[in-house]
Amino acid sequence: MIDFFKSAILLFEVGVAILLIALILLHGPKGEGLGSIGGEARLFTSPQGSTSGLTRLTAYVAGVFILLALLMGIFW
Repeated sequence: MIDFFKSAILLFEVGVAILLIALILLHGPKGEGLGSIGGEARLFTSPQGSTSGLTRLTAYVAGVFILLALLMGIFW
């Protein structure tokens, strides 16, 4: 029974990790980066409505990821 629980947590952790990576990659650029050094900085704007929801969802998924990592640390 314990082995099944460990396997389930590990499988769920991998799924949450893939989802977290995808959510992070969906975020738009926030600043100029290295382009500001040469004076050719451009500000990329994006709609703020979708950005705030995406940020909130990313934070929730990151919290789940951390909780699962703590559970894995306790049971392993």
